[in-house]
Amino acid sequence: MSFFLGFAKQVEKWPINPVDLIIQYIAKKLPKNHIIVDMGCGEAKLSASLKHKVRLSLKIIAIASFRSTLSIW
Repeated sequence: MSFFLGFAKQVEKWPINPVDLIIQYIAKKLPKNHIIVDMGCGEAKLSASLKHKVRLSLKIIAIASFRSTLSIW
């Protein structure tokens, strides 16, 4: 859990969050019939911002309530 908190603090210092650029691209350019799966670490910003396009949100530790915890071990 400390990794996620440390990463979130680091992102606050960046001039641009790369996830914001990805969200903008998907919202404007990706065809509507494409399905998005949000797999990764962080706050599920992709899923929260693109609810109508993201079909599945997976994470090792589910911080956001709408995410599913994934066990890969």
